[in-house]
Amino acid sequence: MKIGRTSILAFAAATALFTVSQFPVQALSGTVVDRDQKPIPGASACYWVAQSNQLCVVTDDGGFFELPDGPSSSIRIFADGYLPRILPAVEQNGPIVLTRSATLLVIVVDETSGEGIDGATGEVAYASGRQRRFVTNRAGARLKTLNPGRVAVTAYADGYDLGDSKQVLLEAGEEARLELRLRPTPQPSPPAEN
Repeated sequence: MKIGRTSILAFAAATALFTVSQFPVQALSGTVVDRDQKPIPGASACYWVAQSNQLCVVTDDGGFFELPDGPSSSIRIFADGYLPRILPAVEQNGPIVLTRSATLLVIVVDETSGEGIDGATGEVAYASGRQRRFVTNRAGARLKTLNPGRVAVTAYADGYDLGDSKQVLLEAGEEARLELRLRPTPQPSPPAEN
């Protein structure tokens, strides 16, 4: 059976109509603001389905969003520079307040040469036990949307002795910079010739 371009377009149009019509027209709306009650334009509001964003919309200049009735009992609200929130998928009577996140730039360098290490791995650990892993390039790793608070940061790399670890205080709306230095593992000397 030969399928032409017209057949594929007709199938795509029918699929799109089915997909849109499977959700009733009833809307879910809200306004996204920061702690100072200022609207956050460009924030995303999505249904949260199986740990992923589905059917997303973006807030307008006033922080307002409107979602059609959707496939989940939860919504996820997120924006650059803020911690995401997951809420019940019900009409929001008051504004949805997002909290500023912290950012951390971790630079892992060779202690001998001072050069950045590509492929170093590490983790940011909170006192609560929560962790976030990262991998660096030569310029480091920039970790966004971190919860503010004191954290321990550790890094390791192949060809280097035990990793370096330091603590840093992450502040909301700020970027902290941390340099970790790793010592190259000494190479064994070649056996002496007799």
